[in-house]
Amino acid sequence: MTRWLVVSPTGAGRFDGIGDYAARLAAALGHVTPTDLYVTGEGPWPAAAEVDAVFHQYSPAAPRGALWRKEGRWFDRVSRAGRPVIVTIHEYWPPPDGSLRRALSRARLRWRVRRVAARASAVVVAQEISAAQLRAAGVLGRRPVHVVPVGSNIAPVANPPGPRDGGLVLFGQAAAMDPPVMRALAQWRASAGSQVPLTWVSRSANEAREWWIRVAGGSADAVRWRGGLSESEISAQLQAATLGLAPYADGASARRTTLAALMQHGVPTVALQGVATDGWLVEHGGLALVPGAAPEAFVSAVRALLADAPRRAALSRAARSAYDTHMSWPTIADAYVRALAGGTDTQA
Repeated sequence: MTRWLVVSPTGAGRFDGIGDYAARLAAALGHVTPTDLYVTGEGPWPAAAEVDAVFHQYSPAAPRGALWRKEGRWFDRVSRAGRPVIVTIHEYWPPPDGSLRRALSRARLRWRVRRVAARASAVVVAQEISAAQLRAAGVLGRRPVHVVPVGSNIAPVANPPGPRDGGLVLFGQAAAMDPPVMRALAQWRASAGSQVPLTWVSRSANEAREWWIRVAGGSADAVRWRGGLSESEISAQLQAATLGLAPYADGASARRTTLAALMQHGVPTVALQGVATDGWLVEHGGLALVPGAAPEAFVSAVRALLADAPRRAALSRAARSAYDTHMSWPTIADAYVRALAGGTDTQA
């Protein structure tokens, strides 16, 4: 019997997008053939002969030191046994900042990615810019690269609340947000006429609140803070939202599980269009996209959509359609099966 293995650096349910992604990927692949989830460091590695294919979820936060070497030896045994290894590179190295410390970190992480990719039959990334950057860095060799968007880690509640009258919702960690846009939002919140409730759903309410005050210059009273919610509680917040905000610093992209959740829940969403924004997100029309260099335009788009219910309804329908076409878990599983079968590079 064919058996597959998804290898993850962390388990699900820890407010870790990669761990949740890996668990849902294993479940989706399990509808194709029996698939197990292995969390690095939580038990003995299975024998290479016991699995027929491995889907390795990699990020720089993956195991280090002795555990990294142990993991590497296991992947070497899998490769020698002739089992295909599909490596998903979720993150790889930070952008340069002019410091020697950052330059050394980037060099070290490039070496790690090269080592991981050397064992891969094919590589999966979530966004187009990742494929281009990894190719340009020369760390992948001639391995096929498949662009497969992430899915939502928040399943919609069975009985959603009534109308979308919950106000504005921000979903995600503070570190992902664009400071200039967030400052513009804070200024708007402080002005007259911005009384529509704003709820920020994140891993840590305290972390988001502190960032909002320190970086955005906002008032803590201008936001409803929601941290550490259960999956069903987050879903209820999204189902009730009048309008979503997605001011990601690098632009809306297919690597953001929070964006996937907004789209799956049909939240009409204003998002930044930046260097990481994927072409299909622009073409499909499921988001109200605003150029990243125009913070005031982002606020203007929010105000315009709050006054335009038909436009919000159209965005909601388009977002669900885009999610079903590109980001649903059956679609993702099918893309991994195609990567396993071999072939040339594919785009979302």
